[in-house]
Amino acid sequence: MTSPDFSAFECFACADSARPDPLFGLVAQGYANSVISKVVEGPGHAHLIVALQGWMDQLQPLTATWQASVSKLGRRIFDEGQAADPERVGRLLLDLSDSLVNADFAFELSSGLPVIHEGRIHSATGPVNLIKENGQVSVRGLDDGLTLSTDESITMVETKQSVDSLCNDGEPAVPLDLSKVDNYGWAAEVSEGIGLMSTVNPDYEIWVRRLLNTLILTGRLENRTCSGSWSDTSGTVYMSQPNSLLEVGEVLIHECAHQHFHLACRVFPMKTETENGRYFSPPVGRDRPLDMILIAYHAFANVLTYYECAFDMSLGDQLSHNRYKSFSEEVAVLESYLDNNKGLSELGRTIFSNLRQSRRDQISTLPNMAADA
Repeated sequence: MTSPDFSAFECFACADSARPDPLFGLVAQGYANSVISKVVEGPGHAHLIVALQGWMDQLQPLTATWQASVSKLGRRIFDEGQAADPERVGRLLLDLSDSLVNADFAFELSSGLPVIHEGRIHSATGPVNLIKENGQVSVRGLDDGLTLSTDESITMVETKQSVDSLCNDGEPAVPLDLSKVDNYGWAAEVSEGIGLMSTVNPDYEIWVRRLLNTLILTGRLENRTCSGSWSDTSGTVYMSQPNSLLEVGEVLIHECAHQHFHLACRVFPMKTETENGRYFSPPVGRDRPLDMILIAYHAFANVLTYYECAFDMSLGDQLSHNRYKSFSEEVAVLESYLDNNKGLSELGRTIFSNLRQSRRDQISTLPNMAADA
């Protein structure tokens, strides 16, 4: 038996080496193979099989498959035991329509879920038919839709829906109430925060932009910011309006770290089959399995690095320093569980050891101002 090659994950643990792409090609290839095998197994999907096979013919390089693996509409299409029904595959193909130059398809959406297409968000006025002929995509049966704000490849959906109503990992994939979606002028502040993140550490902008395609913004909360994402809805994050520009980077780095982690889990598990221990996680205040301890460590350790870079540029207020101190204490607890834990898989150990070493190297170069914050 050939041992797995984990060199593809060397760029995964921290943004300091975020530029190489081997992890994403590996995940994308596995995703494509899984999608196609499930569609082929299902009955009555002949037109979708032809479209996907046409897509597979264009996999050099892996740009199209990477787009698929971060598709917000590809939810559960390849998960264990989930059927690749025509609607889910159809929505995936719509996301990929620009890459599927030679693949024509036609199908009907029946769920009534919102459709984001060409920078607008639409609701259905009846049966929605998606058609691609001779390289041209048309969508029939949608209302005129609302133009959304964008920041390069990131589409921003502003809603007065409560952030608590988005904390839902069931169906629909993204439980948006379109009656509360409008342009409220919140996106400009987030774009400014992304620009600041790029100034503080350009690698983290790559970390975020390579993965994030849809950001759902809700109203501001008093004295706190709430955010989240879905493990099987890659590329979509929700967050309440930030309390500072620096906090935009914190939230997006944290949530995109989770998204990177979930993608890696699609390739290999993070813990061994026999590991069943539970450990108290300070960030959530309850016991969690080992792989969830690692996902928390991965997110918060990257956030610490971001704040240290900001402090080194004399950015941040007392709230930023207080958050940094709190996160540092939590990361120390999480690291104590992971250190020399035989329950981590080889991939889990690789990610933990790479990130821990990166943190040690970072701390050794810190001025006292950041290290003692």
